[in-house]
Amino acid sequence: MKNIRWVTLFSSSTLLASPFSDPGGLYFREDFRTLPPATPITQEHLANPALALQLYGPAAASIKKSHHEEKQDDPFYVWSGQCEGSWGIGFRRQGDPANLTGREARFRLATLNSGRTLHFMAKTPAGWIVSDRGPGPSTNWMISTFRVAELRWSRLDIDRMKRGEPVDSPRLDRLEEIGVTDLERGESSAKCSRLDWLEVWETLPRELVYVVRAAEGYQFYEADAPVLFYRTETKTLNQKFARADYVHPLWGLRGEVLTEDFPKDHPHHRGIFWSWHQVWIGDQKLGDGWACQNFVWGAREVALLPRESNAAAIVATVDWKSPKWHDGREAFVRETATIVVHARTRTSRAIDFTIALHALEPDLKLGGSEDEKGYGGFTARIPSPKGMQYTGENGPATPRITSVAGGRWMNFAGQWEGEPYAVEIMQHPGNPDFPQEWILRDEPHLTNMQNPKWPGREPVLLSQEKPVVLRYRLLIHDQADPAAEYQQYVRELTGKSR
Repeated sequence: MKNIRWVTLFSSSTLLASPFSDPGGLYFREDFRTLPPATPITQEHLANPALALQLYGPAAASIKKSHHEEKQDDPFYVWSGQCEGSWGIGFRRQGDPANLTGREARFRLATLNSGRTLHFMAKTPAGWIVSDRGPGPSTNWMISTFRVAELRWSRLDIDRMKRGEPVDSPRLDRLEEIGVTDLERGESSAKCSRLDWLEVWETLPRELVYVVRAAEGYQFYEADAPVLFYRTETKTLNQKFARADYVHPLWGLRGEVLTEDFPKDHPHHRGIFWSWHQVWIGDQKLGDGWACQNFVWGAREVALLPRESNAAAIVATVDWKSPKWHDGREAFVRETATIVVHARTRTSRAIDFTIALHALEPDLKLGGSEDEKGYGGFTARIPSPKGMQYTGENGPATPRITSVAGGRWMNFAGQWEGEPYAVEIMQHPGNPDFPQEWILRDEPHLTNMQNPKWPGREPVLLSQEKPVVLRYRLLIHDQADPAAEYQQYVRELTGKSR
C-alpha cells in the first residue's frame, strides 16, 4: 500500500493539488439539483449544465422530480409513480455524440424501484433503441453498473414508449441522446421507478481508484465498486439538522453500506464526521457543529491531489460560519479536509483522513461536550450489531458513558447483514494529546458511535498562524490483525515501507 505523505501539504499555504476535473472516459453524470418537488421535471432541475432534458411518452407530463424532506436520507430523484401511461426521460449532451462501442463502456445509476425494472434507451442514427436489462426492484437505494457490450437491444417507439423488434447490431458509436424508461405506467409507490442519478462512461479511467464530481459532493470508486461519498452541499431533515462536510455512504468490502445518516436516536449524527459542541470567540459561544445548530459548512473549493495508480485523494477547503457571528457572512475557521482512498487488498481497504483547522479570528477556542464525557472530534456513526467486539491496543474494551483509554487504535468487529465485517480506527502519532481516549457506544437500538475524542471538555485555543492537524486511518477489513495493521500504518508514515 503506497502512502501519500502530508509533510509538505501543511508546511505552507500552497496545497500540492490541482483544480478538480472529472476522470477521463466519463461522458456525463446527472444527479439533479436540490430543488423542491415538481411535476413534470424541467430543465431547471438538471445539475449538469452541459445536458438538455427531454421527456417522452403518453405520460411525459407526469414525470415527477421528487423528494421527501421528512424522510431519513431521501435524495432528489425522478419518480414515475403518478404516470398514467408509459414514459421516458432522455439527456442530450452538448458536443460530440457518445461512443459506447468499447468493452469498457458502462451505464451506472442509483435506483429504488418497486415492481418495475428500468431500461436504458438511446437515440442512434437509425432511431431509438431500448435495452433488455436494467436495475430491478429493491428495498433500498442501490448502485448498479451495466456493461453496454453485454446488453441486448430492441427498437423503441419513442412516441408510444413501446418495445419493438430486436436490433442485432445497433449503432452505438454515435448516440445523440441517452436516458431511461420502465415502459410501464406507474401505480403510486407500489409499482414505480425512482432514479437518483445516472452516469454514462465511454471508457473507465486508467486509475483503479478515482473520483467523480456530483451535484452534492464527490463520489469515490474503485473500478466499478463505490467506496464513499463526501458531501459538500448542505442536507437537512424537516429543515433541521443541516449538515455538510462529511462522508456518507461508506461502503464495505461486500458492497454493504456501513454508515448511517440522520439516525432516529440522534438525527444530528452522520456517517464519518468531525465536529465539536463548543466553538468560542472570547466569551461568545458560536454555533454547535456537533448538534448541527447555528452552524454552516461552506466548501470554498475541492482539489484533486496527483493521481496515483493505487489511491485517489481530494483536498476540500471549508469555511465554518454561524448566524451568531456577523450574521453568517464571515468565516471564523478555515478547515482543510484531505481524504485518501487506497485500493483494497484481498482483505482490507484503508482510508486516510487529515483535518487541518486554522483560526481566522483571535481568541478562538474549540471543545467537546460540556460534561464528563467530553466527546467531539473525528467520529464514525457505524451501526453496532448485537455481539460486536471492541478491541483496542490495551485489549478488549467495554463501551461506557465516559471515555475509555483504549490506546492508539480501536477495532470493531461483528456481523452486518449476515456477513462478518470489521472496522479499525487508527490514530496518527502526531495528533495532539496522542493517544486520545475513546468514546464508545454499544446500543444496537439506540446510539452507535465511535470517537477518539479531542480535545475533551476543556476548550483549547486554535492558532491563527499554524493549523491544528488531526489525522486518522480508517481500515475496513476482514480478518486482518489490528495490531499488525497499525504497525504497518506507522511504517508507512516513517517511510520504512518504501
